Amino acid sequence: MEYVHNKIYKAVLDDPLVTNRPPLLLRGSKPKEKALLGEGGQAVVYEMEDVKTSKVLAVKVLHESLIHEESIMTRFRNEATLGQYFRHTNLCSVFGLYTIEGIPCILMPKIEGIPLSDYFRRDKFDPHTIPDGEIPTKYHVDLDTVAFFTKLLDAIQVAHDMKVIHRDIKPSNIMVTEEGEPVVLDFGVARLDNKTEIHLTRIGFVVGNFSFMSPEQHEGRRADARSDIYSLGLLLAAFYLKEPIFTRHQTEGVISAIKRKHLPEVFRKLKEAGVKKKIREVIKKATEPKAKNRFQSCTAFKEALTGEAD
Repeated sequence: MEYVHNKIYKAVLDDPLVTNRPPLLLRGSKPKEKALLGEGGQAVVYEMEDVKTSKVLAVKVLHESLIHEESIMTRFRNEATLGQYFRHTNLCSVFGLYTIEGIPCILMPKIEGIPLSDYFRRDKFDPHTIPDGEIPTKYHVDLDTVAFFTKLLDAIQVAHDMKVIHRDIKPSNIMVTEEGEPVVLDFGVARLDNKTEIHLTRIGFVVGNFSFMSPEQHEGRRADARSDIYSLGLLLAAFYLKEPIFTRHQTEGVISAIKRKHLPEVFRKLKEAGVKKKIREVIKKATEPKAKNRFQSCTAFKEALTGEAD
């Protein structure tokens, strides 16, 4: 189909450096559906088992009603294209963009774990709502905040070094593996920060999650690596607070205004939670309203965090 075999995707398929595609799938081996892993507004994710090799994968299948929405298809192609270039433990790689019975899907490794958003909520689980009254073992992992976040910063730095800006960093886009490793997902709204960028949005259009996006993203301005750093700063604050930074009833306008005032309520809560002053200062630096005043790289963010955590 034309939207699968676009120029960008074909360039990736023809690239001899892209070696993490499963050849068995390129030969037409048909996976069989095993289990539903998750569902969102645009796609469904299944666990799949290849019928020839019994290799377990995850497949993200676009809702059939959306295959003619060009902006949605662009996001889907974008995620598949960029993911094929990742070679880092903490970045979700992608095998490729394929079709199953005419419906576009992205094939990727299955990650055993939970979204960071679920990890934040795990202490609030009601055992009576869980089968057998026990929280699954994958929720038992305990994370060292600084160690976990250091790996996350290293991973995003790798993406930035490749000129890839994520633009939608939030808890639900980060998996926590059973070994306590972070894995960054969903580069669907990412952009390439160079002259050959994949155009996904026009200036003035907002991309990302309102709660975690940077002030410049709220205003529809161009995002760069420092926009991801802002989101990571908010994510670190959420890590310590174990609760949403903003409430559901707060509108985008309210959230944007709070960010321009440099998040006074967030830092009050961090102080009340007993978070060290030096850590609060690191978060404050990362979430400066003006990009020029933030850390200019994830490496600088990591160095400040690991140095101040001692």
